[in-house]
Amino acid sequence: MDGIICYTPYLPEGKERDISFLELLLDENWAEGTIKCQEKVYSDVGDMNRKLEAKQNYEFLLRAVQKYPLKAIGVGNGSSAPGFAGESWNEFRADCYIAGKYQKELAQSGYYPIVIKDLMAKALRFAEAGKAAGWLNEMISHGPEYDKIDGDTSPILIYQHNDFCRHVPASFAEGLAEALRVCRQRVILCDVVENEAVLAQFAGQRFKAVVGIQTQMFLSAALDGYFHDLLDGPKYNMILDHPIGLRKLFENHPDNYYALVHDRNYQRFIKSYWPGVKDCFCFPPGGIQPSIPLLEWGASGNCKNWQEVKTYDVIFMGSYPNYRDFLGFLYSLQGSVRIFAARFLDVMRRNPNDPAEKALKQALGYYGISLAEDDFLNLLEMLRHVVDCISSYYREKVIRMLLDAGIEIHVYGDSWSRAPFAGHECLVRHQGMDVEESLNIMEQAKVSLNIMSWHKDGFTERVLNSMLAGAVALSDRSTHLEEKFVDGEDIILFDLARLGDLPGRVSELLSDEEKLRAIAEKGRKRVMEEHLWIHRAKEFLKIISKNS
Repeated sequence: MDGIICYTPYLPEGKERDISFLELLLDENWAEGTIKCQEKVYSDVGDMNRKLEAKQNYEFLLRAVQKYPLKAIGVGNGSSAPGFAGESWNEFRADCYIAGKYQKELAQSGYYPIVIKDLMAKALRFAEAGKAAGWLNEMISHGPEYDKIDGDTSPILIYQHNDFCRHVPASFAEGLAEALRVCRQRVILCDVVENEAVLAQFAGQRFKAVVGIQTQMFLSAALDGYFHDLLDGPKYNMILDHPIGLRKLFENHPDNYYALVHDRNYQRFIKSYWPGVKDCFCFPPGGIQPSIPLLEWGASGNCKNWQEVKTYDVIFMGSYPNYRDFLGFLYSLQGSVRIFAARFLDVMRRNPNDPAEKALKQALGYYGISLAEDDFLNLLEMLRHVVDCISSYYREKVIRMLLDAGIEIHVYGDSWSRAPFAGHECLVRHQGMDVEESLNIMEQAKVSLNIMSWHKDGFTERVLNSMLAGAVALSDRSTHLEEKFVDGEDIILFDLARLGDLPGRVSELLSDEEKLRAIAEKGRKRVMEEHLWIHRAKEFLKIISKNS
């Protein structure tokens, strides 16, 4: 079925009739009844308009019939529908919106004056006739209230970048786009390079939302402002790293600009220091599954071929950044800044569960210094590589402790050849993997190690993807992870401040295959129920609705 069928009481039983757009526009009775169509119709034209409290079927069919044929099939006796003298306020509001949306088509057909005259007559029947007439004028003139309603079925534009971080941001864009389509949203997935030429096609268009994954696109200038001010709709930038390293994205941006972050510390940071950002929401990524899975799962969530597929004990899909490379930056600093940097590094080393901004304030407090807001941001931005240094230091420390305990770890990518311990007998190096290949590798692992880049109240896609792949996710703790999962039941969490416990715990886990499987199966079940991209898409639609 390529078109749309409306089973209507407006026709005799079994009688069929093709309905044109104009015929439907002039007679809403053709929208009465049950609508049947394929899901692709909704992803092409949008879902029911939730901003209208009446005549949603009618408004949807008017959009759909412009792309798909509409056939009415009778299920009644063909009697005429009643008149509309007693229309409710919500029905009147919907009629005015439809007249405003299709006034060009009504004018071309010669019916526009008749429709407006009829609506004015209806307005006068309301007790608050002035209010009703004002609403009609608002819809006809495409005022702000019209924009709110029309925006509900406008497309969502998502920028996709394939040029950094092993295509992870691109996988986020694809995952969110596909999930939004499942939610019956119109989605435009735009594969872009960071240049303004790609944007020109969207100027002057209305969007339900414009979404970027840590994109610089929102910085694009136009005349005396930002190009994205020429796009009607809210703009959302999904931020993956600490916001201080992306400062210009929060101090130079278009109007109606929002941030999405996976770490609640980053959410608090943005809200505290950059009030020009309209709002910031905690929005972790969703997990994705292999497109061609190796594991077979039963209806109850049990893995059928665990022993055949699980050939690796521990894998780590992250890269190797050598913390010693960042020490050169520290040595290059001069005077008091170098002293602050050294203290900052030491505070984070001794307090590895604290976010960077808290550690810097503690380091300054040691010297009795309290900086003004801008000065603090300038210093934190200047010393952001100190955070990279300590994060890399702990990444190496975790890996080395496990290797030295005789635990074999499989790593991926050329960066590991530069590690001082690249020749360790328990370190197995492989070539780099893209996102899809990494998912299959995770399926072959009993344990998938995750060491976050100093995200102390968030979680990353690697944790979720590991669980969906049937591996036990082994990660450094964060407040957010501790709230969403249960250590020892569906995840294994370790404390960077107590790494001495880690090797023994991993060895004990690997020796107990029954426990491994139980944790892996519970972890996968939890992610399937709460942390797929379809769950994130539904959360995002709530965010959009709240902001509209």
